[in-house]
Amino acid sequence: MLSRRKAIKTAALATAATVLSSHLSKLRAAGPMGVWWEEETRMDHGFLSFREKPWFAKAQALKSGERIYLDLNNDGRRDTIIFKEGQAIVEVIDDGLHWSNETTMGDYVDSCWVIDYDGDGLVDRIIDYVDNNGDGSPDEVEFRFFNAGHLIWGWLFESFDGKWNSWAGWPFDWYQIVRNPGHIPGGNYAEVFALICQGNTSYAINKYDPERDTYFPISECPFAFFDLDKDGRPEAVIRVSAAPLDTYQGNRNPGEKAPSMDIYEYANSYNNIWGPIRPNMQQMGNLNVRYSYNIKNEDTPARPLEYDMGFTMVGKVPYQYPNMNNRNDKRRHPKIFTRIDHASGLEMANTYPADETGFSWDEWGESTLDNGARPIYEGVFWLYERHVLYNTGGPSRKWNMRREFDKNPSKERKLYYSEIDKRIHLFGAQDGWIEFGHILGSEKMGEIRYFDTNGDGYFDRWEFDMNNDGKPERIATVADSKARRIPFEYQKLSEFYTKEVLPKAISENLKIITGFKKYVSVDDERVTRIEEMAEQTNLAERKRYLSDFVREVYFQALIARLYNISASNSYAVASRNGGEGHTFTRNEGFATDKWWALTMDISLIDEKYSTGDYDAVLDYLKQFGDLAK
Repeated sequence: MLSRRKAIKTAALATAATVLSSHLSKLRAAGPMGVWWEEETRMDHGFLSFREKPWFAKAQALKSGERIYLDLNNDGRRDTIIFKEGQAIVEVIDDGLHWSNETTMGDYVDSCWVIDYDGDGLVDRIIDYVDNNGDGSPDEVEFRFFNAGHLIWGWLFESFDGKWNSWAGWPFDWYQIVRNPGHIPGGNYAEVFALICQGNTSYAINKYDPERDTYFPISECPFAFFDLDKDGRPEAVIRVSAAPLDTYQGNRNPGEKAPSMDIYEYANSYNNIWGPIRPNMQQMGNLNVRYSYNIKNEDTPARPLEYDMGFTMVGKVPYQYPNMNNRNDKRRHPKIFTRIDHASGLEMANTYPADETGFSWDEWGESTLDNGARPIYEGVFWLYERHVLYNTGGPSRKWNMRREFDKNPSKERKLYYSEIDKRIHLFGAQDGWIEFGHILGSEKMGEIRYFDTNGDGYFDRWEFDMNNDGKPERIATVADSKARRIPFEYQKLSEFYTKEVLPKAISENLKIITGFKKYVSVDDERVTRIEEMAEQTNLAERKRYLSDFVREVYFQALIARLYNISASNSYAVASRNGGEGHTFTRNEGFATDKWWALTMDISLIDEKYSTGDYDAVLDYLKQFGDLAK
């Protein structure tokens, strides 16, 4: 989501207003005459005011809650309602002519709400509802954001399922960050997006150019959601960052000084959205694509947005796509809104020519922020750590999220499965990591790092720091990555992961942890509590993740115990003392072969464990069970 949750900077607004005012003296009202509802909201190159309306003086004199009813098209039936709400003056226009003379409040079907929040006569907002298929439910909602009566940018919401899911309409005062509990469920305003970003829907932002009297893409354009199994909830989401091509900041050098927010987060900066039109805005690009999936498909009506994995990609790609100029005659001028067509959105994301790619996977198994306060409708994407990907935006999560980074260009999304850690990875990634944290409290517990040391596209080195001291207690480097490429097809990927990968990983963890406990105990309250959490959760992803932690701690304790047993053997002690000649008699010497076999097999146990062959580990332990105990 954009940084729109922060206050809009006054300086940017003032600059925009100054630039727009300078244009007005040079421009004339644009476009042909329209039908009555278009003429009522006709703009002069983006400028719209109530001050010239014959009803304005009367509207200013209204008391809060009072109304004026008008019949602007002279058909004998009211089609316009003007009311006062506090200081705000609101004009509601019945574009579709479906009201009666008993209608006292505007609705959300082919109706336009024009809002002057401070009652000074200069329009601040338009919320325009469009019912394209005539079913009595809006298919589009367009927000228009004004400054001192000048249109600055528009925000178009679209539904492609024939109705707007779980939605009763925007309150006219929304986006002043003034909530109306009668319209929005309890909680913070971001829950609005959890309601509307379901099914096959999208929203997009365009900036208005008053000189050319047109919209052009900027910022989130689009944020699109895709219902792949027709259950009314999306399984995929993409978000495009539209910004001028010359602001591209890819392939930066490590440690390079960060540019201003307006550059490295150009698409997410309100200074740019609200600011003046600049020459470089004539060459817009698609500079960042966030692309996420709900692989496990465990969403429910109560928790509709449960994304598991996602790509974050950056590149210098011109914003030129088929069917991107979406015209609708039921909209007010400008009638063309530019965004990537929903029907081709997934293809765009699948073939985006990325210069760099970040891959993220939610290992916690529940896509939430703020301790589960709300779902992450935005998807699973990158964060500003270790490798910086510009225009990524937020909100992002740090803990229990696996990150993998590919610095090389790619034109398709490639995945592989590793039998070593029983996970799906980004093919071509050079490095990755996951931080255990905020599980038992707010502290970090440890970290696992991944590396591709030979450049073949597969991870072959894992470093485990389970006590959070910054140093790995165990390093596993393998000759055979035991990896295989898997098709990036949603249905196959979902079935493979949920029916094969997770059940097998959970079963193997339980089996080997039970085996370890025969030979070693762990006196660590963290492990006890995490093991209890793993037993109690009904989320398969989390169960596997938590039991992974337990398994690794037990394994490290087992290896330490085995080496302690080896080191305490009488031969090993005598050998370390460095005596000359034969230390043992012949009969005593024969006893050293069993010690040496165990010592060698400690390395074999470590090797088998590092390659994910847990059955072999348990077989070795059975051979030397007496010594290990």
